[in-house]
Amino acid sequence: MQRHRRTVAELKCPWPGCTKMLHSQSGLTHHVRQVHHRITQPTQSAPTAAGSAPPNNEDPPNNEDPPSSPPHFASPPHSSSPPPSPPPQINPEERDPCDKDGNPLAPDTPPPPPPPPPENAWAPFDDKVQFRVSEFLFRKVEMSQGDIDHLMELWDLSMKEHGGCAPFKDHDQMYQGIDNIPIGSAPNMLANPDFAHEFDTAPYVHIGPDGKRRWSEFMSGNFHATLIYDNDNSTKGAMYIPMILGSDKTTVSVATGNIEYHPLYLMIGNLHASFDELIVAYDNDVKFCTFKKQLFHDSIAAILKSTRPAMTTPVVLIYDIASYIADYPEQVILAGVVSGWCCKCDVMSSNLDGPANHRTKATRDVFLEELDDADLWDNYGIDADVEPFTEHFPQADIHEILTSDLLHQVIKGSFKDYLVEWVLMYLELMVGKIAATPAYPGLRWFPHSRRFKQWTGDDSKALMKVYLAAISEYVDEKIVKAFAAFLDFCYLVRRTDFTEDDLNKIDNAVCDFHHYRQIFIETEVREDFNLPRQHSIVYYRDHIIQFGAPNGLCLSITESRHITAVKKPWRRSSCYKALSQMLLINQRLDKLLALRVDLSVREPKYPRNLEALAVYTQQPNLPELTRRFLHEQLNGPTDNLDIDDCPNIFSNIYVHHSATAYYYSPSDISGIRGMKCEWIQLTPLWYGHHRRDCVFVTQDSEKPGFKGMSVIRVMLFFSFTYDGKEYPCALVHWFDRYGAHPDSRTGMWVVKPDIRGRRRKPYLTVIHLEALDRGAHLLPKFGSRPVPDDFHYAYSLDCFEYFYVNKYIDYHANEIIF
Repeated sequence: MQRHRRTVAELKCPWPGCTKMLHSQSGLTHHVRQVHHRITQPTQSAPTAAGSAPPNNEDPPNNEDPPSSPPHFASPPHSSSPPPSPPPQINPEERDPCDKDGNPLAPDTPPPPPPPPPENAWAPFDDKVQFRVSEFLFRKVEMSQGDIDHLMELWDLSMKEHGGCAPFKDHDQMYQGIDNIPIGSAPNMLANPDFAHEFDTAPYVHIGPDGKRRWSEFMSGNFHATLIYDNDNSTKGAMYIPMILGSDKTTVSVATGNIEYHPLYLMIGNLHASFDELIVAYDNDVKFCTFKKQLFHDSIAAILKSTRPAMTTPVVLIYDIASYIADYPEQVILAGVVSGWCCKCDVMSSNLDGPANHRTKATRDVFLEELDDADLWDNYGIDADVEPFTEHFPQADIHEILTSDLLHQVIKGSFKDYLVEWVLMYLELMVGKIAATPAYPGLRWFPHSRRFKQWTGDDSKALMKVYLAAISEYVDEKIVKAFAAFLDFCYLVRRTDFTEDDLNKIDNAVCDFHHYRQIFIETEVREDFNLPRQHSIVYYRDHIIQFGAPNGLCLSITESRHITAVKKPWRRSSCYKALSQMLLINQRLDKLLALRVDLSVREPKYPRNLEALAVYTQQPNLPELTRRFLHEQLNGPTDNLDIDDCPNIFSNIYVHHSATAYYYSPSDISGIRGMKCEWIQLTPLWYGHHRRDCVFVTQDSEKPGFKGMSVIRVMLFFSFTYDGKEYPCALVHWFDRYGAHPDSRTGMWVVKPDIRGRRRKPYLTVIHLEALDRGAHLLPKFGSRPVPDDFHYAYSLDCFEYFYVNKYIDYHANEIIF
């Protein structure tokens, strides 16, 4: 669609002394707000870099025609130009310590001592009983005010016989105690000593051992921090606090009014998150929809208003709106663009793979002043009636701060909404394959294989892990390769640490995906790929360079808070003017979450004798294998070892139904400092059937990836004691690698069970638990024949002959299996 302009009457600026001529009422309004409003309030003026002047710092002549195409303010987003050079490395030696008022401190000055602990550890409650009752009734049971009063009355009656009384008189007294808890309400993360070693006080450039730059945490991108310093050198020495915003609509009542909330979540890029929220009305009227969009922006501006002075006049801290996470519909509202257009570039909505320029605040200001509303809407996808909230803050450009959203753009959008649906349109012969996938810790089971009625983000993630193997034998090879390239992209961008080589791999995966997805047009499944969510994957490289790993900037973080922060508090409120009640409920819950209670788990009993255990588990070779294992632990490997030379084991044998593997996996949802705890399950009864998980073991650490590894299936976890030392171990069945390279169609390694001898018995050994690396997930190589409808997935590892080693089960597996 060719861009064009319309001839309209010009409007003269009514401001005294201004000769500016505008082409639309919205352009006139924008001009007055941006130019004259800021002249009258010089203390709130934005820096030049974020101003409304054209790039050449001159207004276009009044008699000049509006441009028929946008000037090249930025390189095209689809170009293969190298990434921008990194900003200068921040030198920690230049950051002098100071007190809270900005006064310099002497070197090696210790931090101020923490306040002394209160005499009553349960304060503001009188004792432990009051706290535990408050936590139980308010947080766990969520008891109503009337029921609390009734319970306290009964409690008081029962205690009067013994000269006592109830912990509280009524709900008001209990709520007063909760409200008086000094912690948990709007925590000051900057003053929390627990974060002293987990807090980036300044942006940094990470150079790896290979001399190449790496990107990981948000502060490793430091794009905005460098821009702030370049525009104002007085910010030198101030601690940079990047604010990351996120919003996502959630509905609390569909049947009784379709009440929607738009919670706004706020976190800082130095560390963790807190949240604030707002509510926006709804209506289908066009004028009211425009009002609603602007109200959304004005509400955000009002919430962040108190931080504006610290964005321009630093004392100790310098604040900045650094990033905004949102789904595509909210990105459209935030960026003030037309639905169907890209929020990051001005590529035509009818050809999202075409050439384009990056959207910027500067280009938007020029277009608003020079073009009429119809041109802006039709040819550039700009909604002139919306003024982004970033216009009220220095350095903030809404088109720059909108970042990637893995959940809706990649997992739900491109994978579930597009690719899966396209394959179902291409072929409906995959019944039974997904349902036959073996169990794995944390993996969801899809019993019906298709026609999924309700999707969640976790469902989409789970399906990604098993979908490729299910379709590989049925669909065209180009479709398999398109899925493989897309999954490689998904797992690459979910990593926590990126090198320049990783960025090149991401580019290659996007290129391969764009090449192979043409099969859907060739087979008439699709007519085009004008899909904004799928188009957004071309920006992930730039976003990683600017904002660090996208793993920490995803709406799954905010969506996980919808139930606890919005839906449950709404249900506990009176549902009339509920917002203030919801905020108070959340505040009280945050206060009560200061203490937690741990629970214990009971283990079943097994025979304590090794020979009896062998009979019980139907593993007759268990005693011999265990004695050989013990001899190897004591003396090292020995060839042609006679069983009589192995030590006997007389201690009690303890059987375990699971084991935990700890490994460094910052790309996955993990614990402190990226350490992940994974449960390896081994139980005779898992939802009515047995379960025996598979595990990776390293056999040759000198070989790369899976070439130096093997897969085993755990048959028994047990431990015993010999000469005062405990030996935790496992009886395992080994798998052999099938082929010297991964499968050419799926890119995954193939293994088969190690069966030996004329009687075709599985090859079993006993190994130490320390030999286990982490869990492994195997996908059956189904072949072309259908799976019986009554086949249960618990028997997949027993019935199939060959298996894919699933490198998509999680992001750590994707990094090590190659």
